Amino acid sequence: MEIEYKSGWISPTIEIMKCLESFNEPKRNEEMGSIDYLIEDEDSKRLIRAMVDENNNAAPAYVTHIRDTIN
Repeated sequence: MEIEYKSGWISPTIEIMKCLESFNEPKRNEEMGSIDYLIEDEDSKRLIRAMVDENNNAAPAYVTHIRDTIN
């Protein structure tokens, strides 16, 4: 699945991070309104979450989104 970000800074940032780490395929998280990348190592998992609107434009991350991500 190819997901295209419509933001001036987020696309190059994600592309660089994808080159440095081994990412799983991005998944659209409709509940959070985000596109999620998961990095899995032998003993850890890391999440990169790009908050987007319905048109994949960059959207603000509110405190509730951050709390929900941590939980």
